[in-house]
Amino acid sequence: MKKLILSASIVVCMVGLGLALNNAWGQGATKTAVEQVPHKVGLIDMAFLFSKYTKFEALRNDLKAEIESADGALKVRLEKIKGLQAEMKELVPNRPQFVAREKQITEMAGAAEAERKNLQRQFMREETKVYQTVYREVLDAVNKYAAIYKYTLIVLYSRDDAEVGDGPQKVMQ
Repeated sequence: MKKLILSASIVVCMVGLGLALNNAWGQGATKTAVEQVPHKVGLIDMAFLFSKYTKFEALRNDLKAEIESADGALKVRLEKIKGLQAEMKELVPNRPQFVAREKQITEMAGAAEAERKNLQRQFMREETKVYQTVYREVLDAVNKYAAIYKYTLIVLYSRDDAEVGDGPQKVMQ
């Protein structure tokens, strides 16, 4: 703890000394071009932009349609499994037909679950690509706007206030 306080004190002293020397030596010097340009700071609320960007909504809706289509195909497979389970109730337990049907249902259920997980991962990757695409487009537009209007700093901002009951993820966001 003492080392931290000592280090911080040394840094503060060096910064103060540097500023004092800069002011003393810079009295007669002319300002450079960088110092003459006033700083302009802008704020951007990315969450708001994403919510209002129609292309983003269109891409997400396309992705949702693909997900619903894939879900429909999986539901058909699950209905087939349920039908086989209903047929299995009519069979005599521990008979070859019963065991074969049980094995078939288990294999079909495992394959359906594996496909569901693969589709879920695939759609997560596609959703990530949508976010990246839109983020890059917004970033390009912000960079062009900042260059035209001579902004020197753009800060990410969220107009949603964090509440006391919000979780740590919401507050960090």
